[in-house]
Amino acid sequence: TRISDNAFSGCTGLTSVTIGSGVTRISDNAFSGCKGLTSITIPDSVTSIGERAFYGCSGSFGQIRLRSSSLPRQGLFQGCNRKSNGTVPSDGTIEQIFRKNQKQRRAAVRSIYMTIVAATLVFGFLMPQTGPRRKNYILLMTAIHIFISGFRYQFLTGDLMKYHTSFQYFAGQDWFSEAVWNGGKNFGFFLYMKLIHFLTSGNYQTVLFVVAVVIHAVLALMVYRYSPAPWMSYLLWNCMAFYIFGFSAMKQSLAMAFTMLSFVGIANRNPKYY
Repeated sequence: TRISDNAFSGCTGLTSVTIGSGVTRISDNAFSGCKGLTSITIPDSVTSIGERAFYGCSGSFGQIRLRSSSLPRQGLFQGCNRKSNGTVPSDGTIEQIFRKNQKQRRAAVRSIYMTIVAATLVFGFLMPQTGPRRKNYILLMTAIHIFISGFRYQFLTGDLMKYHTSFQYFAGQDWFSEAVWNGGKNFGFFLYMKLIHFLTSGNYQTVLFVVAVVIHAVLALMVYRYSPAPWMSYLLWNCMAFYIFGFSAMKQSLAMAFTMLSFVGIANRNPKYY
């Protein structure tokens, strides 16, 4: 017996869970986004827990009981708030597990940052930066930035976990429901996520990829038209943390893309860009 994928995902009214003794597996995202969840009891019968089973449960847990020392711990409670007490396997405390996950994510972001800066400088030195051939460098940088950003780990940051919870939640909502409309706040972004869920049967990676394509296509247009030194533009983009910031802030990244596109319209006095 198992609890299926996304079985209780986004159930914000859920406050306490006691898993039955007949359950052997808790599947992926089973309780993800259950923000009111404060107590979890997992019996010895559970020998397998899927990825992000409890991620994004932002309520402060007062009690966590993991009664089997064989349970996996990697990513088990990613994105959850600080816990006050509980029993866990003998090879680590809850706090140690959370800190390990956090350190791994930070190390991954640092590695990505160093890689992209190195590529910007190396290819900037090797490839022409003036004349018609400079577009080759811009195209290469665009492809590298899109590839790394678009195919990054879906749950690299806490914000991406929250976005995923919303992504799953909107799948069950009507297109113009109150939940999607949200009083007009973020309506376009919520509608975009619902559309991607509909077109891809719930492929969250596509959400990340499309945002990466939009922001870096607009950036490439800006650099090609207005930058006398493309390598410097991409270096500033990364060193001022716009690129890394976009790893978490998808809504803000789209806003930056539209702002830059509006600048192109202003510079060219072309109202269609507005």
